[in-house]
Amino acid sequence: MCARGTALPVEVSSEASGVPLLVRRLGADEVMLSYEAIAGVGGYHVYEGSLGSWYSHAGFQGNLCGAFSAPAAGRRETALAPNPGDRYFLVSAYTWAEGPSGFATSGEIPPADSTCVP
Repeated sequence: MCARGTALPVEVSSEASGVPLLVRRLGADEVMLSYEAIAGVGGYHVYEGSLGSWYSHAGFQGNLCGAFSAPAAGRRETALAPNPGDRYFLVSAYTWAEGPSGFATSGEIPPADSTCVP
């Protein structure tokens, strides 16, 4: 019988890590996200939302589940073409699967609202 671990996942690019999430423009329609490389993870999901719209990344079809991330000087990088307008990005790490990303005032975002379900 296998037991699930109780360790909480490490926050990607947390304030305490000293490795902030950086965004730079690659061209007219593309940006590069640069974030903390976390040892032992299976990969990263990259979520995109509209600034001013709380939790608009939940269920957004442009999210990158299992996003390609290239190593870059102790960091990871993912290129993407965001939608027009003021956007925010959230990067989450996973080991083998990840459920919904984030919490709303009513609790965890339901799996039906997540595009990167286990």
